[in-house]
Amino acid sequence: MDKKAEEMQTIEFAEKLKVQVEEYMDIRGELFKATFTEKVSKAFSKLVTAIILMILAFFMILFFSLVAGFYFGNQFGSLMQGFMIVAFFYLLMLIIIILFRKSLIQNRVINSIISIIYEDNEA
Repeated sequence: MDKKAEEMQTIEFAEKLKVQVEEYMDIRGELFKATFTEKVSKAFSKLVTAIILMILAFFMILFFSLVAGFYFGNQFGSLMQGFMIVAFFYLLMLIIIILFRKSLIQNRVINSIISIIYEDNEA
């Protein structure tokens, strides 16, 4: 009878352990979902903010470019020359960005994504 009691205790312990492991796994799953949702939300909000800022910057640059084109056009007596100066400025900027895209853009985006993913939640 003593052996049978030990077997019953072992079975009860195994069942309790199984329930506790299942509860633990459920809690870990919920924690993962919550953490994942938070990180995706932060990344998405930063993306939306960046898009809004880019749209505003686009219009600001557009109107400053028009002003610069007309200004240089008045200075040189030809609107075409004024807008060509602005166009060459943008061509120069494009070449610089293409040459230094890795250090100017790619590394910053990668580091930003990594910092969002590995951000310490307890801080």
